[in-house]
Amino acid sequence: MAHQYNWKIIAVLMLALLGMTVTATRVYQHHQYNQMLNTPAQSAQKTAPYLMMNAWKLSQTLAYEQKALDLYSQVLISTQPDLKKRAYYNSANIRLKQALRLLDTQGYGAWDQVTPLLALAKDGYRNALSLDPHWLEAKYNMELALRLAPDIKSSQRKSKQDEEEPEGLPQKGWPSIPGFPRGMP
Repeated sequence: MAHQYNWKIIAVLMLALLGMTVTATRVYQHHQYNQMLNTPAQSAQKTAPYLMMNAWKLSQTLAYEQKALDLYSQVLISTQPDLKKRAYYNSANIRLKQALRLLDTQGYGAWDQVTPLLALAKDGYRNALSLDPHWLEAKYNMELALRLAPDIKSSQRKSKQDEEEPEGLPQKGWPSIPGFPRGMP
């Protein structure tokens, strides 16, 4: 009977040792990555793919979102259209997440802070779609941003096309206040 308990204790200790080893390895990798970000050696590797990788890694942490946006703006100087469209898309995603986070935490009282974030997100999605018009993820996220804050043409600015339309046809745009319908009263 004593042998059965000894094997169980040894198995638990081995599992604990394995867990501590995995955790220590991850902590060491994160420490190395953070040191690499803070050293001047990073400036030697200013290639667009390297910046994209760092920006994506930084965007996963809430505290480093602004730093990720700065790196994405450096990628936009690149001549590679695939990296540019991903930089537009990822920066727009960050801004959309920020806007949704503000709405979740502060409610509609934060609408003045959310509106510019949504405008920047929509611009980012538009730029990404101008480089790849068939990108479904960008279209979907653009639709989400437009549902939160639709683009409404001002009634004060009328173009020549609007003046030529017959009077009897329905107006283009949203006829009511933006937002999701809440259902039947």
